[in-house]
Amino acid sequence: MKQMQTPDTTFDVCFNEGNQNQLLTAGGDGSIRLWDLTSPNEAPVSVVRAHDSEVNGVEWNHLNKNTILTTSTDMKVKVWDATTMTNTGVFAHDFTAYCAIWHPTHESIFGSCSGD
Repeated sequence: MKQMQTPDTTFDVCFNEGNQNQLLTAGGDGSIRLWDLTSPNEAPVSVVRAHDSEVNGVEWNHLNKNTILTTSTDMKVKVWDATTMTNTGVFAHDFTAYCAIWHPTHESIFGSCSGD
C-alpha cells in the first residue's frame, strides 16, 4: 500500500485510464495534484493551483486521456490539458460547482452539477 500526504483535505480522486499508474486529486487548498504510483518518493509529479477555493471534483476524460475537468466552490468548472497541466477552458455556475463528468462517447461534451 502506498500513502501520499497532502497539505489540506482531499475531496476527490480519479485514475487515468490511459496510464494505470497516474491519479489526480482535488485539494481543499485549491490545488490539483498529479501522482505517479510508480514513483519511489511520495511527492506529486505536479501541483497546480487550479481554483481560488476548494476543488470539489476531478474527472479524467475517458476518450481523450490528455484532458481533465475540475470543479470548485469558486463556482467554476475548468478544462485542463493533462500533459502540460494548463487550463484550456472555464465554465461558470452561479453557485458552487460540485462535480462534472465526461460524456461516455463524445470527448468534448461534459455535464456538471451545482447548487444553481
